[in-house]
Amino acid sequence: DRTVKAIVEAWQAMRPAHLSYGVALAGVNGEGMQYPPQEGNAAPGADYLLNNQFSDDPNNQTMDNEVRVLQATDPRTGDVLDTYVNFSAHPTVLGSDNTKVTGDYVGRLNLQIEQAFGGFGMDQVATLGRTQPTDRGCSDKTVPATQDDQNLCALDQYAGRVLRKVKDAVALAKPFTGTPKVAMNSYLLADPTTSGVLAGITYAGTVIGVPAGRAGNAPWYTANLLGTSLYVGQVGDVLITGGPGEMYPQIFQKVRETIGADPKAGIHGFMNIGTAGDFLGYIIAPLESYPEPAYRSVASHDTTCNGVPDPAAVCPDPVGNDNYFFNISHTFGERLTCDFLRGAGDILASDAQKYWSTYDRCAAFVNDLVVSPGQDMQFPQQPDLSSVLTHM
Repeated sequence: DRTVKAIVEAWQAMRPAHLSYGVALAGVNGEGMQYPPQEGNAAPGADYLLNNQFSDDPNNQTMDNEVRVLQATDPRTGDVLDTYVNFSAHPTVLGSDNTKVTGDYVGRLNLQIEQAFGGFGMDQVATLGRTQPTDRGCSDKTVPATQDDQNLCALDQYAGRVLRKVKDAVALAKPFTGTPKVAMNSYLLADPTTSGVLAGITYAGTVIGVPAGRAGNAPWYTANLLGTSLYVGQVGDVLITGGPGEMYPQIFQKVRETIGADPKAGIHGFMNIGTAGDFLGYIIAPLESYPEPAYRSVASHDTTCNGVPDPAAVCPDPVGNDNYFFNISHTFGERLTCDFLRGAGDILASDAQKYWSTYDRCAAFVNDLVVSPGQDMQFPQQPDLSSVLTHM
């Protein structure tokens, strides 16, 4: 109820603004500023913000390497009203030994954005899949050695590095021109899941004390059929996609390459929002990307098992990486890719098949084309549990 109230108040407080969009490159540790190319970003001493978990795997080289910024200013005074940032590093600067409630670097970055520009500041996680922050720690020797002080220092230092890229993006930002365009569709995506982890915590989690925050009924989970939402929208000449988990960068890359190749689409910028509307672990695609995550989930490439060097060794490493275990199914990522393309066709050309039909793997998910936009919002009114919760 408080969330709805906040949304209504924000809607009522809307006022005219000038909107601009800019991009700076975050940089990938050990790989430079590889995609998208931008002159001058591979300079010696550049600060690279991202780590690729599978940097040695040729099937997982693509990274979502952008720090994307939308900024709104008052048309009369030029004062900044809002600064919105879309960036892909996991909010995992702090490790598992941190037991405090925290937004990690994202929460500290929001404060720094507001201090730097004024107005309201918000960073929202982007593509996320196998994408980690670099150099997590506190290098300031004047900070006390207590864990809380060291943790806040680490968060502030990484957030400060991201803020520098945000400032670069704002400096490069261009204002939106022409007739204002704002549109957004949500879609119901349903896929048979092979995830034993999800099935276990959904159907038996409450019994063992590890409940899943997911309804065990249609359309959200019925037998092994999982339903969720995805989003495709447009603000000016920026296309926005939102997926229900930590998407591998190849998914976003396929969308931006496909739409970017169509000059008639009129799209010159892209945003991708991770864990949008749902949280379904890692979303892996294409199928060729699976071998390395599967291998790393049970073994490592270390050649010194038990301290004995052996170049041919396969060292057991149970749950050394969780990407494969927390994956809904082998088809979920490909289906999401195709549904994004379908949504882009709806939004940009009123033709669901315009971009969908250009990817040969989408034919396997042809049934998704008959699901109309907004179907994920068409379900019966849920029971009112407020009186029950009041007495608990």
